[in-house]
Amino acid sequence: MKNILKFWKSILWAAIIAFLLLLPGDKLPEKKLLNIPYFDKVVHAILFMLLEFLLLIDTKSFLNFRNIRLKLTVLVIGYALLTEGLQYFFTVSRNGDWYDFFADVTGIIVGWAVFLLYSNIIVQTFSRN
Repeated sequence: MKNILKFWKSILWAAIIAFLLLLPGDKLPEKKLLNIPYFDKVVHAILFMLLEFLLLIDTKSFLNFRNIRLKLTVLVIGYALLTEGLQYFFTVSRNGDWYDFFADVTGIIVGWAVFLLYSNIIVQTFSRN
């Protein structure tokens, strides 16, 4: 239970993602910004980029961090597939599709890269002192 509490930010963000992706389509705001082509793909990528980044941050303190990293990435990819499946099969006004899933995976990869950059900046900053 103590280890689960270390993941509170990631769990909360995963719940927010599920809420947003399963929200009925007629409940989504209709703003000009949302009329930008492929804007929904950008949103998908950002949602999953943040999830991947938060999970990697949450596990940074684990001794076997390197072993966990790949498993977490696979878990997040599975979560992306699950949310798209739930949209496809269980919502009326939302569509799960492969392009959204690919946007999710792109976000996951970017989240991983941002984490590596963040880690390198932190290491370089503290190693100078």
